[in-house]
Amino acid sequence: MAAPARTTAASPAQLGEAAFDSNVKVSAEFFALTYGALVQQMAEELSQEDDVELVNQQLYNMGHRIGARLIEEYSVRSGAAPCRSFTQAAEGVALVGLRMFLGVSAELTQVKDSADTFAISFHDNPLALFVELPDGTLKEHLWYSNLLCGVITGALSLVGFQAEARFSRDKLRGDAKNEIVLHFKGRERETFQVERS
Repeated sequence: MAAPARTTAASPAQLGEAAFDSNVKVSAEFFALTYGALVQQMAEELSQEDDVELVNQQLYNMGHRIGARLIEEYSVRSGAAPCRSFTQAAEGVALVGLRMFLGVSAELTQVKDSADTFAISFHDNPLALFVELPDGTLKEHLWYSNLLCGVITGALSLVGFQAEARFSRDKLRGDAKNEIVLHFKGRERETFQVERS
């Protein structure tokens, strides 16, 4: 009698790639232009320098609501195991979620001297296609893709993790790569449960 075949658990990056391949695709150009029009409209309504931070907050809040809705699709379609630790949650965001929803390959590194802070680095950002920020207030203060930070914290909050996500580097500001710092702040009391069939 032959020994049963051994199955190898897929890595988070493999899960993200498989989920991306199985998703219905939306044109990256259409997505970027639609998002760009939204940000442009917000920027055109600026009357004072302080308003840039208001735009950053509005983008974050929109993302938070989107993340709270995307977590169910992630849980059902990604094939990833439930996150028991913040490290697993950070891996799920960086290696599975960004790849699954945006086609972005990211790297995750633990921030030195902090067990609960991670850096998510990526070069390609489909939200920022065709974008060039003008010199001045917008380039210095606008986090153009701040929606992503909101999506991440919104999704994590529904699976029990209070987190802070913020951009620390942005290619639109002249940095070599994009980087989001993800910091664990505590556990949520009530969490979202996905019923698996």
